[in-house]
Amino acid sequence: MTPPVRVWRVRKNSTWLDARIDDGGGATGVELQFFRDNTLISTRRWPSREDALAAWKKLKKMDVPKTYASWRAASRRGRRR
Repeated sequence: MTPPVRVWRVRKNSTWLDARIDDGGGATGVELQFFRDNTLISTRRWPSREDALAAWKKLKKMDVPKTYASWRAASRRGRRR
């Protein structure tokens, strides 16, 4: 099993936000994990690494503030349409 791979890291003031992909052994897809100051705050499971990265790129292009809370709210609104 490989350790989670950091996809991105953002620092504002003294707070770090990270996104990591964990394959968890690879048999059941991958998990996209979000951390604040190395504390896990949310996870989402995807069928493949490519699907997880595609979802992240879609979120990154959204016209919303670049905060986890904004991305989560916007992605939830998008699923209801």
